[in-house]
Amino acid sequence: MPQIALACKTNGAEMYRKYLAAAADPGAADKAALEAARNYQTRINLDEGEATSILAALCRERVEKQVDVASDILKSSGRTRIRDVSGATAVLDDLLAYNASMVALAGDVSLAPGVGAVSLFGGRYHVGSKTDDLRDLYRMYVAENIKAGDFSDATVRVEPQFPRPCLG
Repeated sequence: MPQIALACKTNGAEMYRKYLAAAADPGAADKAALEAARNYQTRINLDEGEATSILAALCRERVEKQVDVASDILKSSGRTRIRDVSGATAVLDDLLAYNASMVALAGDVSLAPGVGAVSLFGGRYHVGSKTDDLRDLYRMYVAENIKAGDFSDATVRVEPQFPRPCLG
């Protein structure tokens, strides 16, 4: 009997992962899609903890892709004489808006479990040389948002929460 329970749990987790991955924008902060994911999770009787870890991993992968793009833009702009990092800043603005929307949806029991602040803890950017890329992005982001020696309104609002989604 324990083997059957293990098989059901493994298959349910894989079915849920495939369901979320098949969405038009997996991990999107779309309330209707997250409600549908919750209904599917309930229908296949997947454990809350397992569903939470699957959605958290999917959201982390989404943010990691955004960080990769911003890091590539930053690295390529460092090789030119005139440094244009507006593309990297725009990607990071999108990342922070995504995180804010996930935080805003957190706590709604009608949504898929695992909705909340996105963390890179446990992913590619958790340890190693990738943390240096995060540090460089953070420095660039703050430097770009400083206006005449003062923080802009956007930087003051976002700066305290920037390390959280990026550094776990």
